[in-house]
Amino acid sequence: MDLWRRTVEAILDDPGVVIMLGPVDAGKTTLATAMASWAVRARRRAAVVDADPGQSEIGPPTTVGLAVPRHPARRMDEWGATAAFFVGDTSPQLVSRHLVEGTVRLVARAREREAQVIVVDTTGWVEGDAAVAAKVHKIRRIEPRHVVALQRGGEVEPILAGLPRGITV
Repeated sequence: MDLWRRTVEAILDDPGVVIMLGPVDAGKTTLATAMASWAVRARRRAAVVDADPGQSEIGPPTTVGLAVPRHPARRMDEWGATAAFFVGDTSPQLVSRHLVEGTVRLVARAREREAQVIVVDTTGWVEGDAAVAAKVHKIRRIEPRHVVALQRGGEVEPILAGLPRGITV
């Protein structure tokens, strides 16, 4: 938890778009929720893009959801959806192009709302050539300031190796 706090403090010192990466059940959603909550407590305008249509916390399954938290929360589903983008399936492998497009559009909407900290919670699909290509493409399109990588055994290293320079990991 101390590492999480230091990570969040570093991001609040240099706010912008933050993309969460990691395998299934690595803690991405929990940390994303904590990060947005800490941003709200620090009086920063926060937004959360839930880009996991199979385990959607904001909006119904098969969608990418956007929330604009007004209060801290323990769970992401405590924040109502401000907008949603239908991707058509819960499996990221089947709809990766739509998933990227929906995420890009909702991040753009959060930027239009002048959110200072935009946390993007992604799927746990990180292994294999198709997953790496999809994640790197999404990151390049979104142009985040930060990527938070949670991993157990190097699962996201191939994705990190494909990132453009200038992103804090």
